[in-house]
Amino acid sequence: MAAREYKPLDADAIEKNLASRRIGKKILIFRETASANDIAWEYSGNPENDGLCVFAEHQTAGRGRHGNRWLAPPGQGLLASILLMDWTAGADLLTLAAAAATAETIQRRVDAEVRIKWPNDILAGYRKIAGILVESKIGKAAPIYVVGIGINCHQESEFFDRAELAMPATSVDLHRSDPVDRNDLARNLIEQMEDRLAVARQDERVIVEQCMAINSQLGRHLVVEYRRHRFSGTCIGIDPIQGLIMQLDRGGVSMFPACQSRIVKEIHKPDSEPNP
Repeated sequence: MAAREYKPLDADAIEKNLASRRIGKKILIFRETASANDIAWEYSGNPENDGLCVFAEHQTAGRGRHGNRWLAPPGQGLLASILLMDWTAGADLLTLAAAAATAETIQRRVDAEVRIKWPNDILAGYRKIAGILVESKIGKAAPIYVVGIGINCHQESEFFDRAELAMPATSVDLHRSDPVDRNDLARNLIEQMEDRLAVARQDERVIVEQCMAINSQLGRHLVVEYRRHRFSGTCIGIDPIQGLIMQLDRGGVSMFPACQSRIVKEIHKPDSEPNP
């Protein structure tokens, strides 16, 4: 069976009626690159490139968290990297803002419940539909960040079955009756990022509350690996600086920063949640 062809990414289509000033003031689209994040970093020497958005139809070496690779066939996903050169609120709050923006962008287009799995996964129906990778470097006046966002768009379930992924995955099209327009998706993602970053600058608590409202782990029993040790307990919140807040089984409350922690197990799942 011949592969379906989808509308390619187009800068003019994305910029049409784009309601943002900072994010997306310059848009670059690459047919293929090793990593859209790497392209964004190439532009980080000029402060005027703040807000640059790089999109790639295909990445040959897309990065994920903890050295994982982001897999997406050519033209099947939305692979975006956003360069930020004037952000002083830290990587964790930036990740939360990006997660809130990505979740809202996807929720508008699918018939499944979209949730955030701390720190950087977006789920639809308890399957991963998007991921976020925030990278940073020291700049002359402030840290420089690149926010990488990957959204599964057109992949069919057979692709995820063949990929043998660590966690179950899904795509936007699997929750719609018609293929999603990736140019429209990209435009809305840019607008949502601009909005959430502005909100986070004004009051970080608003972003935290937005993320907690759709967090998939709140109240769940988790096992977290931190500095080569494992801790079990119940998730009771998220702090934009300290990370995941857990009531430990052994007693006491601990916080686990995103950059040094990973969730290795979630237990006591509700009956409505499908098994991985």
